[in-house]
Amino acid sequence: MKQEKFNSLMVAIVAIAAVFGFVSIVWASFSQTLVISSGAKIEASKWDVHFGEIGEVETTGTAAIFGSGPKLDDTKTVITGFNVALKTPGDEVTFTVPVENWGTYDAKLSSATLAKVTGYTSNLTDPTAAAADEEKMENAVTVTTTYVDGSDILVDEVLPKLSLNTPGSKTLKITVKYRETNDPNDLPAGDVTVAISDTVLVYGQA
Repeated sequence: MKQEKFNSLMVAIVAIAAVFGFVSIVWASFSQTLVISSGAKIEASKWDVHFGEIGEVETTGTAAIFGSGPKLDDTKTVITGFNVALKTPGDEVTFTVPVENWGTYDAKLSSATLAKVTGYTSNLTDPTAAAADEEKMENAVTVTTTYVDGSDILVDEVLPKLSLNTPGSKTLKITVKYRETNDPNDLPAGDVTVAISDTVLVYGQA
């Protein structure tokens, strides 16, 4: 009887040992090591806001461009040569140019000084006649600078940074216009030079 109990106990112990052995094997089979390998580099950043390609000059009426027409300097930050001849009331000259951000930072328009007429000078040698011409031309010419869609240029507007090789861009439209009139007494007797101030746009980091 004792022998039978002993044999039963041994069978139970072996069975229990077999179960725990099986469990340990199962745990080992579900073991997994996870590894994350990392690296980094600092890429060059740049600040690059400039004018893009100047659009074609458009004229209305008998207006014309004299000289070479508007052109960019080597830095693409200055446009010179936008000189117009206005012969008949209603004449108008317009050109467009995009402002582009090729840099890695958003840019913000910090300040904007837009062009305006600052004076008229007659070429007549007689002082009285010259003064009369200059008086007639008072407010006869206007200069407007807007975006190409007609919206105003506003300080604090953001010019987005370069994305997917496409620069942030806003296109300017500059128009010089001779007021319309049917009264011949409004016309000058001689040529009158119109002084126009510069448009100055200052961009900073947004």
